[in-house]
Amino acid sequence: MRTEPYRVVIVEDDLDQQDLLIQWLNDYGNFEVLAVARDVPSGIKALSQSHPDLVILDVLLPPGNCFELLEALEHFTFKIIFTTAFDGYAIRAFRLAAVDYLLKPLDRTEFFLAIRRFESLIEVKDHLSRVHMVLASIRGNAAGGERAALPTLKGFISVPIRDIVRCESDNTYTSVFTVDKRRLVISRTLKECERQLQEFNFCRVHNSHLVNLIHVVEYQRGEGGVIRMIDGSTIDVSRRRKDEFLRRFNML
Repeated sequence: MRTEPYRVVIVEDDLDQQDLLIQWLNDYGNFEVLAVARDVPSGIKALSQSHPDLVILDVLLPPGNCFELLEALEHFTFKIIFTTAFDGYAIRAFRLAAVDYLLKPLDRTEFFLAIRRFESLIEVKDHLSRVHMVLASIRGNAAGGERAALPTLKGFISVPIRDIVRCESDNTYTSVFTVDKRRLVISRTLKECERQLQEFNFCRVHNSHLVNLIHVVEYQRGEGGVIRMIDGSTIDVSRRRKDEFLRRFNML
């Protein structure tokens, strides 16, 4: 059990939210707030001068945003809990990268759950790559096309979401197949991929298969049916997932 308190920096432009976060951290216990910042310049200064374990970071920091802050830092190892009132690109990016975030108005119970997740993941080494996934996804949005940064054994690779044809379960890993015939093995379960991609026209059609509906070429009727994908692959649709697949496919 850890005896020293976790070191925290809060970057939040709303004074009431600052006070609330400090109060909740005090209530939770074993956390020490090193600094509080209100904008990008003061946030960069606070994070450069301290060595926090955790940063609670507001997405919108007028006149800029938190991604300007992160990109200004040469190197960082701290974990991040993002907070946001709502930012469509950011929310999708967080989901794609499985990075923790809290929606405003902040909820005490959700905050404590996020803190518990932080404590359970403090030794996990891939958090930094996940934050880079967020940045890559945000850049992809700005460039006019959303991208998924897929974690591999060596790091991660950024792929346009529209280029992913299907995902296939491989035990605790997932094989991702793209339109250019690549097979990428990533360190995510199929369930995680489904949660992160389902709002981008991806549909689970079988326990082992998640497909991009825009790349379905043909559906053949049967007990569950069979679909043919743009890459030539054929996939059985499970009986219990047939109705949901047909409903979503017909909505395209």
